[in-house]
Amino acid sequence: MNRIVFQLGSSVAPNGEPFLSISLEEPPVFGSRAMPFTCQAGDPAFAALKAAVLAEDSIKLAGGKLFAAVWAHPDVQQYLQTALQTAAGSRYPVYVEIATSAGAEALPWEALCSPNGDYLGLDERWALARIVEPAAEPPTFYTLTPPLRIAAVLSCLGISAVGELAALRQAVQQAGRDFARLLVIASEEQLISDLQDEITAGTAPEVAAVKLMPAELSALQTIVSDFRPHVLHLFCHGSIEGTPHVSLALKSDWEVPTPTSGLLAEARDFHGFTRNTDDLPWLVVLNCCEGAAVGAAADSQSLTLGVALQGIAAAVVGMREPVVSDTANLLTQTLYSKLLADIAARSGDAGQQPLDWARLVVAARDKLARIYDGMVLSEAAASTKEWTMPVVYVRPDVFQLRVERPPAPAPSDAVAPPPLPVPPSGKTAARVARLEIEALRALLTSLPPDQAADLKAEAAARIEQLAQQIGLALPAPGLVPPATQ
Repeated sequence: MNRIVFQLGSSVAPNGEPFLSISLEEPPVFGSRAMPFTCQAGDPAFAALKAAVLAEDSIKLAGGKLFAAVWAHPDVQQYLQTALQTAAGSRYPVYVEIATSAGAEALPWEALCSPNGDYLGLDERWALARIVEPAAEPPTFYTLTPPLRIAAVLSCLGISAVGELAALRQAVQQAGRDFARLLVIASEEQLISDLQDEITAGTAPEVAAVKLMPAELSALQTIVSDFRPHVLHLFCHGSIEGTPHVSLALKSDWEVPTPTSGLLAEARDFHGFTRNTDDLPWLVVLNCCEGAAVGAAADSQSLTLGVALQGIAAAVVGMREPVVSDTANLLTQTLYSKLLADIAARSGDAGQQPLDWARLVVAARDKLARIYDGMVLSEAAASTKEWTMPVVYVRPDVFQLRVERPPAPAPSDAVAPPPLPVPPSGKTAARVARLEIEALRALLTSLPPDQAADLKAEAAARIEQLAQQIGLALPAPGLVPPATQ
């Protein structure tokens, strides 16, 4: 697949002065060199995006300024021009590789906009994402035998996780009850109680378990790690104060006027969440304020970038700015619906296929761009910053995925039902016998032709015995009359 990767790095001028540079990494061009990159995060066009209410066309102006600076590199321009001619339905992804902490991460790359008004982060043809090179060597390909395991840590003090949980469950339910399973860890007592009641009643088959947020980070890491999640999802508070980190509220924090800071986790702590996971988790979602924000220090980097550099997952999604819960919930519902649908579509395919993380995030950005009624997409995109907030970091390697069907149980695994009591006499006896016949015939229909021969013979003999007891002439298979009420 054709793609463009341009890198933002640190270079040194002949006079010894350091400068932010841009270079073309892919496709490789002989003789291509790094050039000064003229945009700075403090530029008024970018600083204007921090306002609570944006001026008209603020996103378009900032994205256009960024695009012009990228376009100024002749080799990048050549391939970017080719990419922009990509027809709808095709892919020519554009990636920015962050190879320096000298201000490159703080730029609003998701807003990148061509002179024709094409937003690269809003279109699946380009589906802009950020690339980092982790220290760990990634697997060559990944295999999933459903269910997909999603560990959801939902603990955002002062903001109920009910909406976030509903968004996750809706996405999982749409994919099918056996396709994905949720481990829910929360600190809200009522949420836990209500969900446990559903699990007990059998109305939450997509939830593997619900657990109370423990008082120690190490205990939380053990709970999550033992689940071996393919996906780790956090809904909580985030901060760039000091070292970028997340803050997970405890149950007691909801009950006192002066809560604690909760459980704090920085990038290095995420290894503890995933130590038992096969092939590392695929995706980490930091659905929290400032998860992808950068501090004021010259060498600062976001928590999202830190987790990606630690090699925690193949893809990491975070938010560049504080967000309201409705925005967070919409991101969750859309992202997971798209992810699970993409995986389900390839279920049973024997070959590996690439899973395009950047393209999946486009669907979420599109939803966030359309949150205001009465505006067409191009108009909303130009002045609405919610859609630019989700940031996705991916590895340079393509994520190759194979989805296999769960193995059918071996004949030796079949367990015969326990002996059933002799039906009572009279009209009730006939009704009970008919019901048992129906159940046994349904069992025979469901069993594969080449399996459980002994069980089939026992069921057939029982059907014949019951039919003789009530004087019932057996019809052809599949035509057992309904039981008499």
